[in-house]
Amino acid sequence: VHTLAVFFIPWTIVAAVLAFALLKDVPVKANIRQQIDIFTNPDTWYMTLMYVATFGLFSGFAAQFGLLIKNTYGPGSPLADHFDKSLLPLGATYAFLGPLIGSIIRMSWGIFCDRMGGAIWTFVSVVGMAATLGAATFFLNPSDPSQFTGFLWLMLAMFFFSGLGNAGTFKQMPMIMPARQAGGAIGFTAAIASLGPFLVGVALSAISAPVFFAGCAIFCALCAVLCWIMYARKNAPFPG
Repeated sequence: VHTLAVFFIPWTIVAAVLAFALLKDVPVKANIRQQIDIFTNPDTWYMTLMYVATFGLFSGFAAQFGLLIKNTYGPGSPLADHFDKSLLPLGATYAFLGPLIGSIIRMSWGIFCDRMGGAIWTFVSVVGMAATLGAATFFLNPSDPSQFTGFLWLMLAMFFFSGLGNAGTFKQMPMIMPARQAGGAIGFTAAIASLGPFLVGVALSAISAPVFFAGCAIFCALCAVLCWIMYARKNAPFPG
């Protein structure tokens, strides 16, 4: 029996050793009462919304991308009744592309966030995600396999924009929040956004994909307005 998880065991051990040897504690100390006051800071909730839009949707769609392709365009989709099943795309063939693109962009875009600030890239991210998810709704009830190309490119663009936002939000939070609160806020927003795979999976099971995509597009658009007003525009209250 071959278990894929075994491959990661030595790398996990190496990472643990390096973390113990090289990582340093942040010189900020706070008791429990001081830590939970992040919830009285409106920026905690604003940034949570934007991190749910960027990382939450990124992780959610990354987890569901292969199944979404299979159910919409693959051999198990309604298209299979009208076209040769062997010509329809398999979700597993393309599922890795979205997470790969989003992860690479998140990793590599830090230098631009350092130079230009994170807020502008978070704004670009949620605007781009709103546009691509909105456009993708027109490809979720296909009548021909050729529509898959448009759907795939829109989704890959969405993953690209999500990577920008993941980099941007992590630059923003230490900039706009007090040092004592920044770490706690980052941890809280990450914990909430990590529910993305579960929430996206449940949503796609409970409602139709076009309705869910449209709802995500509206949510991202609202986050874009929030980001612009509070953080990205000239003379914003909390530029970051």
